[in-house]
Amino acid sequence: MPYGTASPTQWFGMFATRHMQQTGITKEHLGHVCISFYEHAQRNPMHFYMASHLIWKRI
Repeated sequence: MPYGTASPTQWFGMFATRHMQQTGITKEHLGHVCISFYEHAQRNPMHFYMASHLIWKRI
């Protein structure tokens, strides 16, 4: 890990950026993955956090 990466979210950002450069995927592709993971988690009756559905909104 490079100096200065203190949290797992920073590590993920670094790995995601490299993966995006190597494979050519976009932020939209990763956004759709996030939404699908969230939707699958909402189907679990024992999940920790019950919330409204996420909506992919392009700004």
